[in-house]
Amino acid sequence: MDGEWEPSQIDNPEYKGEWKPRQIDNPAYKGKWIHPEIENPEYKPEEAKDLGKYKEVCALGFDLCRLSPEPSLTMFSSRMM
Repeated sequence: MDGEWEPSQIDNPEYKGEWKPRQIDNPAYKGKWIHPEIENPEYKPEEAKDLGKYKEVCALGFDLCRLSPEPSLTMFSSRMM
């Protein structure tokens, strides 16, 4: 092979200018959606204040993924130290 394959170009006489997708109106459009804010009765601020804070980190984990053009040769493994 002498390079990457490219499809042949065939002229379209009906084609005029740059192609853009057609935009059509949505009669059911109600405007930009706004997420409703509701109270969470189970939320306790005193429990959430230390969320994500750790005194020390004593473990390290990582995932190793080796991709291959052949799907059966793709490997994925996890390690914990």
